[in-house]
Amino acid sequence: MPDGPWFEPITLGALPGRAAARWGAREAVCFRGRRWTFAEVAAGVDRVARGLMALGVRPGDKVALWMSNRPEWMQIAFAVLKIGAVLVPINTRLRTDDVAYILAQSDSSTLILAERSGPIDYLAMVRELVPVDAAGGTRRVPELQRLVVLGEEQHPATVPWTELLEGAASVEQSALAARAGAVDPDERCEPGHRITASDVLAFCRGRIASFKIPRHVLFVEDFPMTSSGKIQKVKLREEALRTLLPEGVEATVGS
Repeated sequence: MPDGPWFEPITLGALPGRAAARWGAREAVCFRGRRWTFAEVAAGVDRVARGLMALGVRPGDKVALWMSNRPEWMQIAFAVLKIGAVLVPINTRLRTDDVAYILAQSDSSTLILAERSGPIDYLAMVRELVPVDAAGGTRRVPELQRLVVLGEEQHPATVPWTELLEGAASVEQSALAARAGAVDPDERCEPGHRITASDVLAFCRGRIASFKIPRHVLFVEDFPMTSSGKIQKVKLREEALRTLLPEGVEATVGS
């Protein structure tokens, strides 16, 4: 087996560019009668990424996204990841208290949302958490610094979506390339921090049934593969047991 991983490490933020290089002129997205090619999607992602950089979003910053299915959601998600920030997607069925918890628990500094979806006024719910004139200490989500709103009107203390896109012009494509190139595909979370087995187990507790929580967690750099490119699951289990069991104890692989 060759040294190193069996695949080329790549970040999620780099995928639209890869797709554009491979299928540039082919149709990628169709939404409400409008169509985008893979090249157009990648260009949109880059524009949003440069707009976020112009706003001051830094690597490791948490960017919450509260928006229903639409092309902008896809552009924002890939753009956030491309510049090394952390995406915090929020279910559009959640309401004020749930969103307050997610924003506070994640330390999100930026929230991007659509103003409305049908009869639901998302911005009004956010205003309950972050009133326009409230000082940082009186807000329910004091870490939140920026509200980017996709809508037809401009609102106080918000960044209109069009302004974010216009701000992209102030950031060179080379600066985006440098930021994207600094994102390490092997980083499992915030820069400089590696997830441990204890982190995984702690996350599982209280979230899933106790009988589903694994007794052991083992990180691997690559998988044993067949000549046809499939993972050898039995061999992987054998190697895991040999690593986890005390020396001298024979590993028995069950069904």
